[in-house]
Amino acid sequence: MWLWLSLLAFAIGVLVGRFSVRRWRHDRIAWAQRRLQLKVLSLEIKSLRSKMVSAQGRRTPPAKRHLVRKLPTLKWWQRRLIAWLTTLYNQHVMAIDFKNTLDLAGNTMAVFNLIDHGRRVLYWSRATYNPTAEWVAQQLRNAFMDLDELPEAIVMDRDSIFLPIVKQTLPAMGIKTIRIGYKCPWQNAVVERFHRTLADELLRDVQPVNDRHLNRLLAEFRKYYNTARPHMACGTEPPVLPDVTNNTAANDPDFFKTPRKLVRQKWLGGLHSSYRWAA
Repeated sequence: MWLWLSLLAFAIGVLVGRFSVRRWRHDRIAWAQRRLQLKVLSLEIKSLRSKMVSAQGRRTPPAKRHLVRKLPTLKWWQRRLIAWLTTLYNQHVMAIDFKNTLDLAGNTMAVFNLIDHGRRVLYWSRATYNPTAEWVAQQLRNAFMDLDELPEAIVMDRDSIFLPIVKQTLPAMGIKTIRIGYKCPWQNAVVERFHRTLADELLRDVQPVNDRHLNRLLAEFRKYYNTARPHMACGTEPPVLPDVTNNTAANDPDFFKTPRKLVRQKWLGGLHSSYRWAA
């Protein structure tokens, strides 16, 4: 009897020890990854930060110093990184990612978004209960159907759903793929910033019943986002500029004779509004 109890206690101790070691190893790996991310961030900040120093040297009294901007001294890998970023932003680049939300019954839905890096045009926004690689590939085909020119590159994270997209779909279209680092969402900042806008201006105020209801809301929100909502990146203008070819010019003699009137246009049932001069 005591022998069996001793063996049972030994087996329990072995299992607890293995579980503890595995958990400790997982915590150490997560800690090392976080330290590496912080190190990379600090190097990026140091390489981009410009310090003001005296042109006459440090021994010059503070009152007589003429401050100049010190030229940064970059290492070879930092120069490579800056050259890569310059090449990236000179191209037609888009970004894709998922935003999770809940329906009225508490089921999880994934919202697939495709946004442009240039003027922040939201080309596609679609929700589904079952996001798969085949579904994402079809959404990309639908989004690119009306485009005259395809993007040169698409930025995405390392989600396993995007793996067939990287290997098959995008290469077949002649589009390069740029995958961000592991657990580095700030490297895909354009679409991540849109996710915050989507949450603040739609998902926080409206509770979708199902995916059909949410897709109808997303279609109207995409139109509002592209044509009416101002953007700081576009100089407080919407991503898609309105057609003003038929509008009366300000130097026209009849411009100030007719009284002008503001017209309010409601979006999403009055959740947002935009104002324009009446024709």
